[in-house]
Amino acid sequence: MASCETPQDQQNASAGAFSGQSNGDQITILSHSVLNLAKTWQCDGSIKAYDQPKRFSRREVAVNDIHELSGLLTELETNPKAFPIRGLFAGDEAATKADPDGYPKDGLVRRTKDVFRDQPLHFILIEIDNYRPEADSISNPEAAVEEFIRHKLPVEFHLASYHWQLSSSAGHPTKQGLLKAHVWFWLETPATSAQLKQWAKANDLGLDASVFNEVQIHYTSKPLFEAGVIDPVPLRSGFVEGITDVVGITIPQADAAKIIDRGNNLGINDPVVPFLENHDCFLGYGSDDKIFIECPFKDSHTGSSGISETSYLPAGTNGELEGHFVCQHEHCRERTNEAYLSALGFHDNDFEISDFDPTTPEHEPQTEKKEELFPIFSASEYLKRPRPRWIIEDLLPEGEIAAIYGASTGGKSFLAIDMALSIARGVPWLGREVIQGRVVYLAAEGAGGCRNRLEAYEIDRTVRLEDIPFQIIPAAPNFLDSDDALKVVKTVIRNGGKASVIFVDTLAQVTSGGNENAAADMSKALRACKQIHAATGALVVLVAHVGKDAARGLRGWSGMFAALDAAFCVVRDGNRRRFNIAKQKDGPDEGEWTFELRDVFLTQKYKSAVVDWISPDADIFELDAGSKYECALQIFDEIAIEGQAVAKRFRSALSEKFPFNTDKPDSRSALARRLCREMIDEKVLYERRNFLVRANKETNKKTNKTEQFSEQ
Repeated sequence: MASCETPQDQQNASAGAFSGQSNGDQITILSHSVLNLAKTWQCDGSIKAYDQPKRFSRREVAVNDIHELSGLLTELETNPKAFPIRGLFAGDEAATKADPDGYPKDGLVRRTKDVFRDQPLHFILIEIDNYRPEADSISNPEAAVEEFIRHKLPVEFHLASYHWQLSSSAGHPTKQGLLKAHVWFWLETPATSAQLKQWAKANDLGLDASVFNEVQIHYTSKPLFEAGVIDPVPLRSGFVEGITDVVGITIPQADAAKIIDRGNNLGINDPVVPFLENHDCFLGYGSDDKIFIECPFKDSHTGSSGISETSYLPAGTNGELEGHFVCQHEHCRERTNEAYLSALGFHDNDFEISDFDPTTPEHEPQTEKKEELFPIFSASEYLKRPRPRWIIEDLLPEGEIAAIYGASTGGKSFLAIDMALSIARGVPWLGREVIQGRVVYLAAEGAGGCRNRLEAYEIDRTVRLEDIPFQIIPAAPNFLDSDDALKVVKTVIRNGGKASVIFVDTLAQVTSGGNENAAADMSKALRACKQIHAATGALVVLVAHVGKDAARGLRGWSGMFAALDAAFCVVRDGNRRRFNIAKQKDGPDEGEWTFELRDVFLTQKYKSAVVDWISPDADIFELDAGSKYECALQIFDEIAIEGQAVAKRFRSALSEKFPFNTDKPDSRSALARRLCREMIDEKVLYERRNFLVRANKETNKKTNKTEQFSEQ
C-alpha cells in the first residue's frame, strides 16, 4: 500500500544522517520556501538585508556532539532559506493559539516565544561583532577567531573544539579590519537560554546576549552574490579540533533562584509582548529582551529602515515599570506609546494578565543531571570492538606510552630517529609493515645533533624530509609542570592536528628538577604523557637512560616501566649495538636485532651517522665469499673512476645489480649496506670519507687523491 507523506514528513526525512539519532540535542530548523534568510551582495556595492518571513516550516535535528553540529552547520551554509533556533516546538495547541487562521492547515508556524519554549542545549553560539584582531580576518580568519577566543573568552574555551563562520557582511569594504563571525562550542552540561544569559552577565563578557534567546535567528547561510559580484573571502567557515570537545561553564549558584527567562514570561507580565510577537511587524529579539519591529510609521522615514532601528522595550527593562517604543528616525522620536499601539491595532482588553509568579520554584528551569558512570559491555559486545592495531607490525602498538632506553653513547637516539622517519615515510622497518602517520620529534636533548642526524639520514637514504609528515620541536618543556605539557599539546594540535607518534628525547630532559626515583614526581610526568596521548591521539615514545641494572628497565621509578605499553632496550657491544624487545603488553615480547652506526659525511668537516642493520640470516647470498666479492667488485668497477667510487653510488648499484636472494627493495638495500660494510672490514675496499677505494697496489698509491673527488 502506498504511503502518503506530508511536506513536514518530507522535511524531517531530508535531515539525513543528522536526524537519525534520538538521544542528542533537538535543534529546531526553520525554513521558508521562497524568501531568503541570507544577505545579498549587490552590484552597486551595497548589501541587501535578510528577507523577513513571518511563518515557517520546521523540523527537528538530533545532534550528539560538536562534530555532528559542525556537519549540520556545514549543510546549512548552502541553504539560504533555513536557519536554526534554540527553542523547542511547544506543540500544536500553542501553534494554533498563536495563529488560528493558519495552523495547522498549512503546517507553518510563527517564530514566537509562545510557540517555541526554552530548553537546555549543549550548543552555545558566541557572536563576534566588530572585534579588531591583529591577524587578517579575511586571509587568515581562523587565526583571527583564535585570537578573539584567547583574549575575550574564559580559559575553559581556549582548548575546546569549535566551528566558526564568518558573517554575511565579512569582507565588505565597510567592515575592513573587523572580525564579524559566529563561533559554536559544545557545552559539557546543557544550559537553557536563561542560564546562558545569566552566565554571560555574571562573567561580564560583553557578549551579545540576544543570540541566547530561544527564538533568535542564527543566520548560518553563506551570503548570496548578484551576477558579476565576486566574494572577496576565500574561506568563510571551518572546524578547529581542540584538545577537548566540550566546554565546562559554571552558572552562578547564588543566583540560581533568579534564573528566569523573562522572554518566556513577558507575554504574561506585559500584554504588548505577545501582541507584537504575533503581529506582522515582528522582526526579532535584541539584547535585554528588546523586540525589534517594523515601524508602523516607516513611510515617513527619510532613509532606509534597518532591522534594529525600531524596538519595543518590555516592562521591567532597565527598571522601567512600563514598556515603551524606541525609533531611531527623527520623525518618530516624539511619538507616544499610545500612537504606536494605536497604529498597530493594539487594544487593552485583547489579553488578560495572569497571576503567574515566575519566582516560584516550580517555574525555575530544571536541567536534569545524570550521574556519570563507567561504561560496561557484555562479552559479545566487547568482542565487536576493533582489535588493537600496530604502528610497526608486532613491534610498536597504537597505545599510550612506549620507551626506548639504553646507556649513554649506546645509539638509542639514532635508532629512535630511524624508527620515527620510517613511520613518517610509511616504509618497512626491520622488514615489518608500517602504518604511515604524522610524527613529531621533541628534541629536548642535543637539538644540534638531531639536526645532523636528520641530514645524514636524508643523504644516505636519498629522501626529501620536507615531503614527509615529520616535525621537530627543539625545546625542553618540563613534564612536571602541567602548563608545559599543555603547551606541547597546543603546539602539536595547532600545527597539524592529530599525530601518530610523538618521540620525547630524552625523558631526563623533560623532568628537569624532579627526582626520577620518586613516585610523586615521575607520576606527574606519566600523567603528562597520558594527557598528550589523549589530546593528540599519538603514542608517546620516551627515549630514556637505562638504570644500573639493565634487566630492570629504564632508570628511575619502577612504576614508569610498569605503565609502558612497550619497551625496547639498546645495548652497545663494541661497534655493534643490540636492539631487543624488553616488554610488550599485547604482542611477542622477544626478539633481538643488531645494528651499527655508519658514518655519513655532511661536509668535509662535519659528519654524523645512520643506523645500519646487520641481518641475522646466514644464507642471504647465492654466491660463496670469494665469488660474492668478485661479483661486487665488477659492479664497483662499472661506476669507479681511477679505482674510486662514491660510497652511496656503490651501495645503490649493489642493491640494483647484485644477485641477492630477495626482490624486496628495502631488503636489497639493507643487504647492500651489509655487503659494503663487510668488504670494508675485510679490506677488499678502503673507506675515505664518502668514497670507497679498491684495495690494490695501484689504487692504494692514489688514495691521497680521494679528497679531490666530488660526488658524481
